[in-house]
Amino acid sequence: MTTYNVILDTLCGNDDFCEHHKSIINMCIVEFIKLSPWKVMHAVIDEKSSHQERDLFSHIVLALQALKITNHYQFATTDDKVRLVLAVLLHDVGKAVQWKGIDTSTGRWHFHGHDTVGACWFWSLVKKNGWDEKFFRPVFLAIWYH
Repeated sequence: MTTYNVILDTLCGNDDFCEHHKSIINMCIVEFIKLSPWKVMHAVIDEKSSHQERDLFSHIVLALQALKITNHYQFATTDDKVRLVLAVLLHDVGKAVQWKGIDTSTGRWHFHGHDTVGACWFWSLVKKNGWDEKFFRPVFLAIWYH
């Protein structure tokens, strides 16, 4: 199964998203994968100590799976589910471009500013595609402040 199919299945598996929302989620996945080639997705280790055993791809898939079993998600409106899915999918998108290498003194990987870069990247998609800014502002803020 390809990276794209794993993410898409995890995102939309049992949800009743409308075609418009599915197309937006689909476009975000495609743009994320373009930004984060396969080798980057599987090589970049999450910087927080609790996630250092996982590559970025695994971290995102596990985060999406965890989201789907929360009460917040299960009882959310469809619109809020779309926002939550996008926020979780894209919360670390900036790591693909903000990797600063390994700090030799600590042995840790650094992605300083990935939250800001990721949020701005998402907002550029919103603007470029003419998506409803009011609808997607909470996604932007979740990525920025995660």
